[in-house]
Amino acid sequence: MTRRVAVIGAGIGGLTAALALQRFGVSVDIYEQSAQLGEVGAGITLHPNATKVLTFLGLGAALAARGVAVDNTAIKHFQTGQVLVETRKGAEWVRRTGVNMYQIHRADLHDDLVAAVRRNDSACIKLGRDLIGFENSDSGVLLRFAGGKEERAAVLIGADGIKSIVRAKAFSPVPPVFTGRIAWRGLIPRERLADDVIWPGSGIFIGPDRTFGWYRVRGGALINFVGTALRAGWAEEGWSIPADPAEVAEEFADWHADVRAIIAATPRAACFKWALFTHAPLERWHDRRVAVLGDAAHPMLPFMGQGAAQAIEDAVILARCLSAEGDWSDALGRYERARKERATFVQRESQAKAERWESNRTDQYGPNSHRNEDTLGIMIAGDGPIIGTVAALRPEKAINRLIQAFAIIVSRGTVARLAIVGDGAERLSLERLVQNLGLQRHVTFLGHRDKPEVVLTALDVFALSSDTEQMPLTVLEAMASGLPIAGVDVGDVKHMVAEENRPFIGPVDHNALASSIVALLDSTDLRRRIGTANRARARAEYDVDRMLATYDRLFSGVA
Repeated sequence: MTRRVAVIGAGIGGLTAALALQRFGVSVDIYEQSAQLGEVGAGITLHPNATKVLTFLGLGAALAARGVAVDNTAIKHFQTGQVLVETRKGAEWVRRTGVNMYQIHRADLHDDLVAAVRRNDSACIKLGRDLIGFENSDSGVLLRFAGGKEERAAVLIGADGIKSIVRAKAFSPVPPVFTGRIAWRGLIPRERLADDVIWPGSGIFIGPDRTFGWYRVRGGALINFVGTALRAGWAEEGWSIPADPAEVAEEFADWHADVRAIIAATPRAACFKWALFTHAPLERWHDRRVAVLGDAAHPMLPFMGQGAAQAIEDAVILARCLSAEGDWSDALGRYERARKERATFVQRESQAKAERWESNRTDQYGPNSHRNEDTLGIMIAGDGPIIGTVAALRPEKAINRLIQAFAIIVSRGTVARLAIVGDGAERLSLERLVQNLGLQRHVTFLGHRDKPEVVLTALDVFALSSDTEQMPLTVLEAMASGLPIAGVDVGDVKHMVAEENRPFIGPVDHNALASSIVALLDSTDLRRRIGTANRARARAEYDVDRMLATYDRLFSGVA
């Protein structure tokens, strides 16, 4: 294959993007400014949304071997140590999501990603390449590096972190802003700490203006801690500034004895500090042949534990879009539409969570005020093609027929996922049907939090299950997104669907619906051809801008 995509930055986001692109048949070059590969930092949390993607990309065994599967977590009172919220994960999360939540050393994950990328292409990582500028045009991108080197690519992806030069030159020159928070991290040999000090294996103490979290890495041989504090007077940049554990001990001197014990056990050489910076959400993530992902697009505070996970999600959706779309700019636009709202939401929730945890009302914190990654919903990515629908969950929408069709699809050995977006009276009964059919790992209900566009642009097939479909705008939006449509013979919809789609509009029967979906899933070329025809028809016959402007009104009707 001719190399087509240039990724700037060989961190976790950039490497995952490269691996995902390779997985979807798109070749890639990675340009890293450092002369040597390596990942600074210590621990990293991989929630199921990240674990799903990495498992899909072939790293499941590596995560199990080098990470620590999380059983349960606790939020504790900063002075009394009382458990304010305990969340049981482990087997329950595996049952619900199909994968574990892991905590792992960043360097271990980085090493595994490098090895996987190089197995696919030993020469694709270019070191000592410091990007200083680029020219973005409709025909491609010219990259300029320090020292006068130049390269050409069809697409440029900025995965170069919070101080991204791609972001600065293509989207916003505004530098990162200090949040008023500083953080310390440390690694402690497990044998230095008693079991009750680090119970459970993962948790956080919260209190006014500060937090202190801990968890296990390296198979439990090391304990990683991260403490944060509001402090407006220090904003030195850098991730690996040496710190004295005595400084951390002074900051948390009035906190619980377990916090003080963890700090006291920290070797001086294994303690570091840094300032927490952020950016306001970007207006745009792509321009013609250039796009950004991860911290270059949406840097997050660490309180949701979703910074790396959202970059990993970016990576697989970007790869899916670039592999499925013939036009590079359209593909990047589809990626932005699929990811921007979700990542921006998580970015804002991370800030809001920090404020809740740092409140002076710690005594009042409990399950009713707790919002975490689980309550946000898990992004379905990385488990094969995605089938989806957007509908009110009411009897006349016949979502039960779609679920029954999906059960047939799974029974035939097709690896796929089903996303159901919407809420309504039948939600609980449909969830019970999913459970009775043993489909919990394969079906996700996204409720009414994510708008239709967020789901539509991530799908492989849009499915219709009702013969009284009353939301033609959703179908039109699916067509405008370039999706093939499988469903029943609907009077309100049939005239909207391109002639090529008609063989895939079946009778009101879940067996026929299953067959139409499988026919589309079995042929990438057919999906692309029909999707292209759908998009052309929608753009020619309907006002797409008007359709996109109706999302809020439309979805309030769905819910």
